[in-house]
Amino acid sequence: MEKIEVDLDLSDKELKRLKRSELLEILLDQSRENDALKIELEEKNRIIEELNAKLHDRKIVLQEAGTIAEASFKLNGVFEAAEKAAEQYLDNLKDLYEREQYLVSEKEVEAERKCALLLRAANEHCDSMKEDAKKHCDDMVQAAEAKCIYKEKRSRRKMHLASEVRYLRNQFQKKEKLWLKKIRKSENLQRNR
Repeated sequence: MEKIEVDLDLSDKELKRLKRSELLEILLDQSRENDALKIELEEKNRIIEELNAKLHDRKIVLQEAGTIAEASFKLNGVFEAAEKAAEQYLDNLKDLYEREQYLVSEKEVEAERKCALLLRAANEHCDSMKEDAKKHCDDMVQAAEAKCIYKEKRSRRKMHLASEVRYLRNQFQKKEKLWLKKIRKSENLQRNR
């Protein structure tokens, strides 16, 4: 099947003109795109979870490091800087996740809208094809009925003619017998005289 690339900002008229196979191809492309976005989102969620786990592990290690290490980190300001960097990183990840969620939901809504349009166009096309097929079948039935009526009339006419021929033949045979009787009678009379 050839790959059909279609601008999905089609009008209803343009959608109606597409073949059913083209509409189904567009639906499949949208479905694939949705699946790819879901996989990408799952991957980003997995990365966020891993980073959160690493951050949690580091916090535990820092807590266990004891007061001397903590005091030296605080003196140097390293601990606060690391904490701020981690918070900023987590905030950035959350923002990224929220943006991705928003984009995915927008794409899902758009894909559902386009799928609904395509489905409606496909259904209208199918209905049109059903109507055409029904009309064609009705025309064929009418033609067949007309042909049957014509053949039935012709057959009745032939049966009527055959009946008349039999009647006339019977009449002729009866008259022929009568004439033959009369001829024999007259021959017998002539011989007897």
